[in-house]
Amino acid sequence: MDNSGNTIEYKACLCAHGFHQISGLDYQSMFAPTGRLSSLRTLISFAEINKYKFHQMDVQSAFLNAPLKGDICLEIPQGVLADKETQVLQLKKALYRLKQASLAWYKHLSNWLTISAFKCSLTDPCVFW
Repeated sequence: MDNSGNTIEYKACLCAHGFHQISGLDYQSMFAPTGRLSSLRTLISFAEINKYKFHQMDVQSAFLNAPLKGDICLEIPQGVLADKETQVLQLKKALYRLKQASLAWYKHLSNWLTISAFKCSLTDPCVFW
């Protein structure tokens, strides 16, 4: 709102209802690997022994950057002018609360790391070097 109380822009958040998804119908797989504590300890020890600097990072809105495979449709939310009887929204990228969102992000990130010449560990799929 501006100083006069007039609305100058609108914002919206689109949420998926993952709790309505049915295994085998709406998604095939949802398991995404997570890093092992032993791998983290090994990497920290290796960095310390070799006097390497160790950095941690977070990817903002990570799931929202992961492309999806297959057709995933959502009902059009209230407030959007559209024919809700004949139209739906088709997702191209993952949304939070989708069952397959974390797997889609893992595949997207691991593909990028592989293309960037990183190698994936045979014992921990979350470790790349």
